[in-house]
Amino acid sequence: MSLPGVFLFSHYVESFWSTPPPLVDWSCVPTLVLAVILVVVAATALAARTADGKQSTRLPGPQPLPFLGTRWLFWSRYKMNKLHEAYEDMFRRYGPVFVETTPGGAAVVSIAERAALEAVLRAPAKRPYRPPTEIVQTYRRSRPDRYASTGLVNEQGEKWHHLRRHLTAELTSPNTMQGFLPELNNICDDFLDLLDSCRRSDGTVTGFDQLTNRMGLESVCGLMLGSRLGFLERWMSGRAATLAAAVKAHFRAQRDSYYGAPLWKFAPTTLYRTFVKSEETIHTIVSELMEEAKIKKQGSANDDGMREIFLRILENPALDN
Repeated sequence: MSLPGVFLFSHYVESFWSTPPPLVDWSCVPTLVLAVILVVVAATALAARTADGKQSTRLPGPQPLPFLGTRWLFWSRYKMNKLHEAYEDMFRRYGPVFVETTPGGAAVVSIAERAALEAVLRAPAKRPYRPPTEIVQTYRRSRPDRYASTGLVNEQGEKWHHLRRHLTAELTSPNTMQGFLPELNNICDDFLDLLDSCRRSDGTVTGFDQLTNRMGLESVCGLMLGSRLGFLERWMSGRAATLAAAVKAHFRAQRDSYYGAPLWKFAPTTLYRTFVKSEETIHTIVSELMEEAKIKKQGSANDDGMREIFLRILENPALDN
């Protein structure tokens, strides 16, 4: 055998024993996956555009993307901690009535026109649909030992109608409002005193948004729990401060789960753990307040009107179903 032939033969043998060919060539898999995704996205977008073309009365709004809806806007154009600026811009772009789309395809309509809002409120709808706050719904469904439902805001259909019928009758009655107004006036007076104590020499109030949050907490607790917790004190108590921090973390986690990437649905992310911790803190403190309200009722001859309403709601057996 000639020298070139020997060289080629030895190179072939070396290649054969050192690098055996794979049984399956996986090098094309990423390209195939990408191609499939692009085809699915294109088909979904085409179907959505065809459906939109059939709806001549479709509301204006940002263009949704497949699997993302219009949430992509809050990952690019807008900031999640500036939602008021985001919606101000969208009302300017699309008009006083526009529609967003959730990743699941549900339409969410935003209204800043009085006539349109009045038309919606007056429209007969016994069981209207409102997309739930998914992170709240997911967690509360995982704790049936603690929650009989996911709450009035998150339930739909017959369950929502059942809760509304047994909850709002007491809370929205004229007698309840009349009974709460004197306490609300006291809360407003305390809020003004708090603003004065936080006012600088030039007239500005530092941390005004945080003070208004405390005003909201004091009002809600006064109405729903029938007691003042001291959120408007110059220095809050430990329990009030803990509850205020938990409520803030709770709402922030809801916001980030709604507008951000839905990774919490697939793994216990930091966002989900933060939400669970805040939810459990709120539940613990509110449970303590409920027990205190019951003890006060048993030891008092003259029941407080707002606390009496709160306890009647708690004792309603229909809410346990």
